[in-house]
Amino acid sequence: MSSSYKGLGLFNSGPHRFAVEPAGSKVIPVFVLDGASAGSVPLGPLELIVVVTGRLVAGTEAALWTLRDAILAQLTTPTSGGLLIDHHGRQFAEVHFTEFAPGDRTDRGRLVTLGYTARFIKYLAS
Repeated sequence: MSSSYKGLGLFNSGPHRFAVEPAGSKVIPVFVLDGASAGSVPLGPLELIVVVTGRLVAGTEAALWTLRDAILAQLTTPTSGGLLIDHHGRQFAEVHFTEFAPGDRTDRGRLVTLGYTARFIKYLAS
């Protein structure tokens, strides 16, 4: 099975994996709020954050840029929610694609590859 975002197989050119960041409550020290008090205070629930890490793989430099451009085209401001499906069929509805961080180098050999990290958030208000 392949993965997709808004029906597009953005990450399927190479190996990739999905990770869900911790769930629970956002808690901060009271000191941050008033500068003097001890203890902590819960601010509310954490948003669902899904991180995709992987490697784009192409036969040529131009083909690699095509893959990268297709991903960058999905980074809009303001963001719009969409359905993210991992390669095991797990679905994350109404997540927003908020960040794409390419690796620090393009590896060139028989294939041209680029590591990346992509971040998706399900906003509490959506």
